[in-house]
Amino acid sequence: MLEIESTGSAVSVLRQYRSDGDQGLPRDLVLGTLVRFKQLKKWNLVSEILEWIRYQNWWNFSEMDYLMLITAYGKLGNFNQS
Repeated sequence: MLEIESTGSAVSVLRQYRSDGDQGLPRDLVLGTLVRFKQLKKWNLVSEILEWIRYQNWWNFSEMDYLMLITAYGKLGNFNQS
């Protein structure tokens, strides 16, 4: 989380961790980071993470994920994007 906040981009940090590990990125780590940023109301990072995991084949993007993405875009005022 600190790396994401310092760089300002979640995708670059997540890609780095995804490629560095032999077993990939743990789902619990991604989910915990996502929930924490949601609690901190950092909606730009929440939407960035959700957009990234939306296209990952190892993540089953569900209805709840879509709802959180729509909420994040709504909080940012990007109603057309949601």
